[in-house]
Amino acid sequence: MRKCNFLSKCFSVSSLLFADGPDIFKSPSYSKFAVPRGSPAYIFCRAMSDPPAAFTWRMTSDALNKSKTVDPNDPSHGETILLPRLVPEFPNTEDSVLKLDNVRTEHYSTLFHCRANNSYGSDSHVVSLVPPGKPDPPADLHVVATAADSVTLGWRPGKGPKLFNCWF
Repeated sequence: MRKCNFLSKCFSVSSLLFADGPDIFKSPSYSKFAVPRGSPAYIFCRAMSDPPAAFTWRMTSDALNKSKTVDPNDPSHGETILLPRLVPEFPNTEDSVLKLDNVRTEHYSTLFHCRANNSYGSDSHVVSLVPPGKPDPPADLHVVATAADSVTLGWRPGKGPKLFNCWF
């Protein structure tokens, strides 16, 4: 676009628009949530998209032989979809949260499907609940450094992508 000011000095103005379908974060920390029975659960689904995505949640249970879409306007069944919120540290990223008022035993055999849609595409992710217990074993255990009296180990924890180091 070409613009001119009152002194007849002209310049060009351009803008760049990025648009893309949703991309859901699928790291282990967004795939499995440990929640005690009888407690509320907050199940997160994080997606990056421009324009913003619309989220839907579906629950499937082989144990109960049923599947249902969570109705965001009817929290009477103990499930509520909270309003999406922006994630300040990631541009064009929102969290959708499915809240369960009271985790029941059958929730441990239920799969929670999150779907993010916008006019450029869609993405989906499956999340599960587990009872609290022993953590998953670490992945990618390796020696980072050695010295005469120490060793530094690195690994990825079973439920998260971050690398941790520990001194022995």
